[in-house]
Amino acid sequence: MKIVFWGGNAAHVGTTSNMLLVALAAAQTYQYKTLMVQCRFDLNPIEGALVDRKQRCQIKEEYSYLRNRGIDYLIHKSKFCELTEEVVQQVLVPVWCDRAFYIPSSEKLHKELFEKNLFYQIKNISTVTERFADFTCFDAGSSYGELTEEILKYADRIIVTLPQNPAVLDSFFSRRQKFQEKMLYLIGNYDYHSTYNAGNIQRIYRIPKDRLGVIPYNVRFQNAFYQGSLIRFLGKNLNCKRFHENYYFVKELLASVKKIIHPFQNNIQ
Repeated sequence: MKIVFWGGNAAHVGTTSNMLLVALAAAQTYQYKTLMVQCRFDLNPIEGALVDRKQRCQIKEEYSYLRNRGIDYLIHKSKFCELTEEVVQQVLVPVWCDRAFYIPSSEKLHKELFEKNLFYQIKNISTVTERFADFTCFDAGSSYGELTEEILKYADRIIVTLPQNPAVLDSFFSRRQKFQEKMLYLIGNYDYHSTYNAGNIQRIYRIPKDRLGVIPYNVRFQNAFYQGSLIRFLGKNLNCKRFHENYYFVKELLASVKKIIHPFQNNIQ
């Protein structure tokens, strides 16, 4: 199943961090095989949250024999031949047992060239990665253009990450969205005490309860994300008890994950 995380044309809404949280929690809690892919040109690649600097250098050295690596290799390969699971396995990096993997982000220096090449190959890439994993999670960033629309077109589920900012929410929900029937909304850095809490957002914008999830603000998660220790953080906290300092964060995260994957669970072997 292909799940695309998109920022709804709003900046700084945690699209990447929310994608990683959902993918890793689905792997660690439900034992699904998940694959994480960054489909945008970004100076902060997803591996920065998954492995520390020393590990990133080791991984880069392991793939040094390839002219292109990660998503760049898949784009290059798909221009000349049909992509297979074996090709995908050449570029992915395991990060948690045999359940969570990521494809290294682009190292190209030209944003326009990367996006143009990915636009023409995203269908092939999304098709073959779906055969490898139960859930393939794509980070589509926050902007909207031809590439974003192409990525959203092939998604089974679109997770729109939004802030608790009334101006942003009004702007987004006042427009008819092209793929609205596939959308579930996720509020990152969530603050329950905000006037725009989950209950009020559901009421104001008429969102069904099963279509809105939240991931609370948590400084320990933020630190882990920026220090390359996100997997360690989740491993230590996903089973924490009721009165633990991270319990509320984990409880809401897992509730959101359940809403995202539930419609597809019967379709997974």
